[in-house]
Parts: sequence; structure tokens; C-alpha cells
Amino acid sequence: MSRSDRDYYETYWREEAGRAVEHDPLTPRRLSLFGELVKPGSRVLDAGAGSCGTTRSLRAAGFRAVGVELSREALGQASAAEVPRLQAGVEGPLPFRDGTFDAAYCAEVLEHLFDPLAAARELRRVVRPGGVVLASVPYHGLAKNLLVAAAGFDRHFDPLGQHIRFFTKATFQALLERAGLRVRRIETMGRFWPIPMDMVAVAERAP
Repeated sequence: MSRSDRDYYETYWREEAGRAVEHDPLTPRRLSLFGELVKPGSRVLDAGAGSCGTTRSLRAAGFRAVGVELSREALGQASAAEVPRLQAGVEGPLPFRDGTFDAAYCAEVLEHLFDPLAAARELRRVVRPGGVVLASVPYHGLAKNLLVAAAGFDRHFDPLGQHIRFFTKATFQALLERAGLRVRRIETMGRFWPIPMDMVAVAERAP
């Protein structure tokens, strides 16, 4: 990660768009799904934690959660309620030994990264064999892409926009599998059929 990359994320978190991540309306659904998969008391990494709102929610649900976030600006926005957190980029190297965590939660992060494959490999590395990785990205299936092409292509794919990676179900699964994760399923959330807002992948590190 170069200095210019870090500067990009510091700027991102100084703007309203960065703070809005903490208020994503799909966060409760993702956390509910995560709670169905991972037992309370498990060691959990919140990867790309922002200002640690989700880290606090995970800890409130009984998980031993630790947040990692590249942006010092984002960590500085964390509330007075302290949570374990470290400044580190998800693309790595993460400051943890192999197999440190029982599970990893990485929501709405990979689409912002220059090297999402490196990030997925780091998530696999720090999760124990058999551990769960839950990752989510915005949905970009055929129906949505047709709508975007017809109604707002330039705005959606603005080269100065916050999203620099775009995933279909197939490419999302391929990325995670290339990182060495076994994808159990990918489900969509939000908006309306056939144009959901989000994709959530449930994967695991093979024993």
C-alpha cells in the first residue's frame, strides 16, 4: 500500500460518504446472517472496520471482535466506547498470526480496494481451518448492468467514484475461490428482484 493509496482513504473518510458506511441499512441483515453461522464467544476479525460501529455491534452480540482499518481518520471517528482496534490495511499484511480468528466479517470493503485478491487471501490466512468468512459487495448482475447502461452509466462508473471494483456473482465467487476459500453460498440482499443491492458470500477456510 503506497502513501498515495493511504491518502486516498484518509480523504474518503473525511467526507460524508465515508461516514455513511456506518449507517448502511443492510448491516442488521448481514449481522443476523453472521450470527446464524458463528457461535457467540468466537474470535472475530472485523476487516475494514471504518469507525468500528460494526465491531461494537459484534461485541454486543457476544463475539470477541477486533477491528482493523487502514484510515487513521476513520479510527479517530470511533465513539468513546472503546473496542479493540488496530490500524492496518486489509490487503495486508495483517498483524495477526495464521489462524488467529474463528471467523472474519468483511462488509462493503472489497469494492474499494486496489487488490481485493490480496485482501481475500489475508482473510483466509488469519482464519483458522474450518473458520467462516462472510464478505459482501454491491451486486452487479446482468439486469442491474442493463439498467445502469440505460439510465446512468457515466455516473455509476465515474472514475473518480468510491467504487473501483465491480462484481457479479460469478466473479465474486471466483475471487474468493482463487484466494483459497471454499464458497458455501452467495445470496443477494436489498432493493427488488431482479436487481438486488448487495451480494453476501459465506465461505470457509478448508481444513
